[in-house]
Amino acid sequence: MNEKTLDGFKLYSSITGRGDAAAYLSKGDIVSNELFKHLKHTMPLITDSRYCLQLGEPLDYAYTPGLHLKPLYMTFTEFKGAWRFHGLCFKNEIIDKSWR
Repeated sequence: MNEKTLDGFKLYSSITGRGDAAAYLSKGDIVSNELFKHLKHTMPLITDSRYCLQLGEPLDYAYTPGLHLKPLYMTFTEFKGAWRFHGLCFKNEIIDKSWR
């Protein structure tokens, strides 16, 4: 679990050639406010509720227990001013469903 910053994301992108924030972030990472604001302003907002915020286009898909295929979105929660990345989750959920 690390704090990920906007400068770190820019460095990662310049080295790898990937501008994919989901590849830069790992489940459980703390996301700096600067990086979070950047992501929020450059990606489509999917869910903005009092318990989670989800951004971007679907990055993957997973089956529900009822065998329905549903999209997965980058998911964040905020606690005492700190944002945490939860991975790729179903809409309005904070449980990572990805295989990464």
